[in-house]
Amino acid sequence: MEYTLSYDISALVLLTILAFFYFKMSKYRNFQNSIFGLILLDAIFACVFDLLSAAWLIPHHPDWILPNSLAVMLYLVCQHLIPILYFVYMVGVVYGEKSKEKLRSPYGFWLLPGAVILISDVISPIIPIAYIYNENGYSRTNLYFLDAGVSAAYIILCLVLIGRHREKTDFMPKLAIISYSVLSIVLAAVQFFFPQHLLLNSAVTVSIFIMYLSLQSPALVKEALEEAETNRKAAEEANEAKSIFLANISHEIRTPMNAIFGMTYLLEDRDLKSDAREYVNTIRTASENLLSLINDILDFSKADSGKLALDETEYRISELVKDVSALMITQINQEKVAPTIYIDPEVPKTLRGDVIKVRQIIINFLSNAIKFTDDGQIMLNISSRRKENGKAILAIKVKDTGIGIKEADREKIFQQFEQIDMAKNRKREGAGLGLALVKRICELMNGHVEMESEFGSGSSFTAVIEQGFVEDFPDAYKKEVEKYAFIAAETNPYVQKSIERTLRSLNCDYTLADTITSDMLSGLQGKKRCVICNFADFDWLKREAEAAGINDLSWLVVVDYGIGVPENLVDVYFDRGPFCLFTLMDFLSSINEKGAQKPEENLYFSNAVKVAVVDDNKVNLKVTKALLSKFGIEAQTMLSGFEILDKYKEGETFDLIFMDHMMPDMDGVETVKHIRALHKVNAQKVPIVALTANAVQGVDVEFIEAGMNDALFKPVQIDELKRILIKWLPKSDSGAARAQ
Repeated sequence: MEYTLSYDISALVLLTILAFFYFKMSKYRNFQNSIFGLILLDAIFACVFDLLSAAWLIPHHPDWILPNSLAVMLYLVCQHLIPILYFVYMVGVVYGEKSKEKLRSPYGFWLLPGAVILISDVISPIIPIAYIYNENGYSRTNLYFLDAGVSAAYIILCLVLIGRHREKTDFMPKLAIISYSVLSIVLAAVQFFFPQHLLLNSAVTVSIFIMYLSLQSPALVKEALEEAETNRKAAEEANEAKSIFLANISHEIRTPMNAIFGMTYLLEDRDLKSDAREYVNTIRTASENLLSLINDILDFSKADSGKLALDETEYRISELVKDVSALMITQINQEKVAPTIYIDPEVPKTLRGDVIKVRQIIINFLSNAIKFTDDGQIMLNISSRRKENGKAILAIKVKDTGIGIKEADREKIFQQFEQIDMAKNRKREGAGLGLALVKRICELMNGHVEMESEFGSGSSFTAVIEQGFVEDFPDAYKKEVEKYAFIAAETNPYVQKSIERTLRSLNCDYTLADTITSDMLSGLQGKKRCVICNFADFDWLKREAEAAGINDLSWLVVVDYGIGVPENLVDVYFDRGPFCLFTLMDFLSSINEKGAQKPEENLYFSNAVKVAVVDDNKVNLKVTKALLSKFGIEAQTMLSGFEILDKYKEGETFDLIFMDHMMPDMDGVETVKHIRALHKVNAQKVPIVALTANAVQGVDVEFIEAGMNDALFKPVQIDELKRILIKWLPKSDSGAARAQ
């Protein structure tokens, strides 16, 4: 018999198109949608197996008994599964979220006949229950009509469900089941009398198309939108709760940090020994880096939106390197790991950018290197790839000889809160946030992160960022370097290689040595001679030179942090390591200027200026008052908003008020409103600066809208305090703002 295949082919094409669009739909899925997907796939397989049997196996290979039997079996399984799935689908339409419960009981009982006919189809190639395929061809058994009857029963059950729950059922699901019922009966009858016409799959296809449209019905769309709206509101509430939590945490962390910062500034003004001053500088640098990290973690608006605001200022690369080298040298175990720094001479002297975030990039790279390197070397390398159109492309690279990174972990390390080999690296602390932040910062600076790693040998991370180009280093220091011949007497091979690389980049005359002899210096006549060494080797190298009768040497001695150095030694310059280009520049400057430094110009205000500080924390009051005294201001301190209101009622006036934001009983905003409401010119015009530990982005705008003039964030930075004083204090001694 020759089959008419056009109906099956058309059905397969339409079903394939429907499947494509269905699985491209939104991710919103409920129970009936999932069952529809199964019906769709089952109908496609039914068409495929029907075509496989009718178009190829039976016409061309009728003697292939087993393949033909299997093809017929698979087609019948798919065909008989469709009405069962329709029944399950209608249960989903009627009962919604309770569908699974209903299918367990009582409707689960009705699935048993379907299981029986599917089993009969599966075993028919072995035991001819539903059909027979042999050398005489394909034929149905008497039980086949029982299978057809069970399938018809499921269609009737679907119609009964619609009738009993017609108020719960939308029009389109009703139409899908009714069309499938009617078409199945009609086309099954036609196919029974004219078996060459394969029509049953067409009935399924038409009803599936209507069912597909039902998935887009207003009721289901409304349900999806309502669920999406509920989820959106829940997300907003969770985000609001997180915002409140982060604001409170920010306040609680910044309050003790204010005391650390303030006391550090005050200690820097004391007459300290060199090692004690370095300790204080290290505390200040570490505190600034900690504050920078807190800013990025706690500012939820940046973290959630993926936007980090850049605060661009001019900065000197040499000062940045000295800051990070201090932290680098104090955290590395130098008995096992050699810290080295190389700065390309082409790096600009002054740049414009967000120096805090550039420092954070370096600190994160170094922290990871220190964490995963137990021996060998950690090298910081800063080079300039291009300078044009007022822009400089910096490449900041940190290379280590640590454990390295497996190929499978390389993408993971740039994801937030992810760390590699957690089970093996429990001793290595960290939140897994650093490299994710670095990547985002680099992208914000029109750059990217590069990574190279070999597992077991080490890693290198490079941040390529764009900075504003301000000025290069003058050529004078290069000419000064040409006057010297250097002897690099360093015993550590990593450090010696780093020194050699720096000297070679400057085209210096140099020699590498582990001691000093007169023969070594014979070829260095006509130039100033300088020995570069570490402090541990300085004494015996100096004795070796004196024993050889060499007394005209300059010494550049690299000293570890925390080690005191002798004072008033002639022609000896001590510098905190690691050695780099800027170490050499400072040495030349010290030799030429004999270490003289121009003191920073201090800013003082008149004794007539009256400043009030209102804060419920006594430590904060003490710190702020002491910081103001650096500018010659004797501030009045008050523990609550009630106290300053009493002062106004007693007739006092002020030139400037620092107002804490969060205070018990009456907070800063409420206090400001009471001050502005007083019928006094000074109360209405006096500059009021919010003194707050709430550094969440946008909060300063809220303070200004509440009647304040500016905001100073805790921990108080001395430069920011200076800016506030210059901006808001009266320019004369008269205290003009205190007019009654």
